[in-house]
Amino acid sequence: LQYQIPASELDTAGFVALTQGLFIATLSYIYINCSILLLQFAGIICNGTIMYMFHKGKHLKKNAALRLLLFVAISDF
Repeated sequence: LQYQIPASELDTAGFVALTQGLFIATLSYIYINCSILLLQFAGIICNGTIMYMFHKGKHLKKNAALRLLLFVAISDF
């Protein structure tokens, strides 16, 4: 998009409305990306906790359901 310098008061109102709309769109884009990033960090922390538990507790690998949980945590990266 190219912006033109407004020539009159009428053009100024339209220009301000356009820039406010772009600002709101950009702000919502940033909020959505930050939310996605926080969810990714939460997933990383949860998967890291699961892998740490399996590293510390060797007896957890004997349970088939827990082993499946470990495979899901590893393959999520």
